[in-house]
Amino acid sequence: MLADEWEAADRTAMVGTAIVIAGNRGEEVREQLLDLERLTTSLAHSGAALHAVLPYTAGFVAFAQGRLAETRVLLHESADLYLANLPMSAPANAHAAIWERNASGAREDLASLDAAGLHGPAVEADRMSIRAGIAALEGRTSDALALYREALSAERELGLLWDEALTAIDMATLLGSDLPEAAAAAAAAREILVRLGATPFIERLDAALAEERGRPEPKSRAELGGHDGHLIGDGTVEAGSGLQISRHAKG
Repeated sequence: MLADEWEAADRTAMVGTAIVIAGNRGEEVREQLLDLERLTTSLAHSGAALHAVLPYTAGFVAFAQGRLAETRVLLHESADLYLANLPMSAPANAHAAIWERNASGAREDLASLDAAGLHGPAVEADRMSIRAGIAALEGRTSDALALYREALSAERELGLLWDEALTAIDMATLLGSDLPEAAAAAAAAREILVRLGATPFIERLDAALAEERGRPEPKSRAELGGHDGHLIGDGTVEAGSGLQISRHAKG
């Protein structure tokens, strides 16, 4: 790449990250996505990595907004364009499938991680989380609980707080909160999400718990609490939050 192309690539990545942050916090990002589309279109001669930024970013926005089928289409596209996106896109796709109670979709996403030859503690935690969801969807509750226990333990040990929260949402969605372990995981996840200001995900967790308990959802976003952290698209938390999350390695 020439110097101006590197600058454009850096700008594109930063714009995409900012959009994912805003989307995860429940902010309106339609205009920013249009700007990103114009930017990536202007770089038509650039490589696949840049062209994957738009579906990757739009996919995570769709994920936050609960458009789960669209999430899977966009994030599959981003990984097809640029395989390096797979360690983030496949787990998100699996969560989307699990929230839709789509066991076959979750199996496909697990298979894509396996086929890519990805390794490392974070990827293994993702695999355990996905396997737990599949087990729960298949009615194998004891197996699901054992796998969720392993996945949550690994995510906590690795400091993958965002992943921990998403796994707990899976657990609440599929197993409810009657089980003490599920209730504890949901409570910890809610603390994480409130701290990050991840409003759409707090609402999803609360909706799953409300459905289980047969009670109405929170009436006001003020009930969701405050936050002091900033979530970014690769699962890390910016300085000032007191949280630090590492991500996946490919080997």
